[in-house]
Amino acid sequence: MTVPAVEPLRVIDVRNPDRPTYTTADIHTRLLDLQRAYWAADARVQEVTAALPSAQEVLEGAMTDEQRAEPEAAREARLQALEALNRHEWWGGTGGRHAAWMAPQKAARG
Repeated sequence: MTVPAVEPLRVIDVRNPDRPTYTTADIHTRLLDLQRAYWAADARVQEVTAALPSAQEVLEGAMTDEQRAEPEAAREARLQALEALNRHEWWGGTGGRHAAWMAPQKAARG
């Protein structure tokens, strides 16, 4: 038995009719991609900071300039990923921000 294809729902912001419309599939895919990009950037920050020398080793001069710069670059990438996620147009049309924030996280884990 074949299941017929279903057209994705077209989402239009009635408060702002000039805003571009997206299908639910487009929004879902974009949010998932942005959420996953943030998680990847966050994991990179964790990886970089875990590899840093201990506080005692830093006091003893064991930290290189590269080790100082790498966490800064990773944190900057994480911030940019978070900002891209937060700037997505979909957030402006949601009623409950927390529920809307949790939806792509649950879906991305799925």
